[in-house]
Amino acid sequence: MFVLANDFRSPALLAKEVATLDFLSGGRVELGLGAGWNQLEYEQAGIQFDQASVRIDRLTETVSILKQLFSGEVVHHHGAYYDIRGLALYPPLPSERHLPLILGGGSKKMLSLAAREADVVGITTNNRGRTAAGLMGSRSTFESVQQQVKWIKDSATDRFDELELNVRIITAAVTEDRDAAARSLESASGMSGADIVRSPFVLLGTADQIVDHIKRLRDELGIRTSQSARSPERISRRSSSA
Repeated sequence: MFVLANDFRSPALLAKEVATLDFLSGGRVELGLGAGWNQLEYEQAGIQFDQASVRIDRLTETVSILKQLFSGEVVHHHGAYYDIRGLALYPPLPSERHLPLILGGGSKKMLSLAAREADVVGITTNNRGRTAAGLMGSRSTFESVQQQVKWIKDSATDRFDELELNVRIITAAVTEDRDAAARSLESASGMSGADIVRSPFVLLGTADQIVDHIKRLRDELGIRTSQSARSPERISRRSSSA
């Protein structure tokens, strides 16, 4: 699990759970949140699946509450979605502890929120048609991610250089014939082989070709980490490792 769907948890309870995990892990927790995207999961859980703008507004409110609790404040919050009355975090985070926040999404509104509030911004494909296995298509091209990075940069302003940009790798394969591997994915992805090879969400080719691709994502888009759909390990943790 890379990010938690905000609507499945109360921010007050989530803060306590995260603080407990952070204590038990010796301060190693990074909290990842998204607005939620899987309508079937909502229906199965009996939770109303609101339109994306409402889900993002609710997440915005959650982020504000969490940041107050993590900073040690006693929180009195009366918002559009949550009502909290004099809550303090227990166990509290150490005063010197900054718990990293990851916010992931693909829309302009979601990425703008992440740019303003997160430490790590997870750039995704188009969640409107997404499945549990991931989604390719026109929103997965190099150019579409360029546009997403611009949205992030515009909203982050002077904190952009402090952000870590992240993508989720949907398809990865080491192969001597990258073009053939890309062509085999055309019908399922709805993309041309050329776009598949260049997509930030795909790693195809020899080890050297994949390394070159990761370097391009770092140098031209500022993407420094990748979360693999097939492995929990980060493919490139920092720019120096590419």
